[in-house]
Amino acid sequence: FFNRLRQLDLKEGLRVEIFRARWTIAKMLNNWNRWKTASNVLHIQAKDFTNLTASLYKIAKFLRPNVKPTSLGRLVSMAQAWGLDLKYARRQCESELSELCTPHLQFALNHASSWREPDRLRAQEALKAIPEWRTYIKPADDFFDKLIKG
Repeated sequence: FFNRLRQLDLKEGLRVEIFRARWTIAKMLNNWNRWKTASNVLHIQAKDFTNLTASLYKIAKFLRPNVKPTSLGRLVSMAQAWGLDLKYARRQCESELSELCTPHLQFALNHASSWREPDRLRAQEALKAIPEWRTYIKPADDFFDKLIKG
């Protein structure tokens, strides 16, 4: 799928990705609705990941209720080294010649939401021209936002 996706131009690639994402989003919303009150399910929202340390602590506490702060520090360091903290990855890779920009961090940045402003703006404009985005993804995003807020 991803090899085929890379062969398409931006507009057609977004169209194909919308169809795949539509099904994924529908499954996620259905699962969230079924499991939202289950105490044995870890509930994490996207906003929880704005602070890597806090989100890892939440995960660690769920998995091991007696986790020690020293273990958490090691967990945060490992997550940063793997590229899970995009702010950290961006700082390490600010310069193309940076020796701190490891292959893991570069991979994370290349596969994260576009961190280059012109690419992000171009993709946003292209999305507006795709009927499937307006029909399926935008309403799903709006619905998800209402669920989270209310």
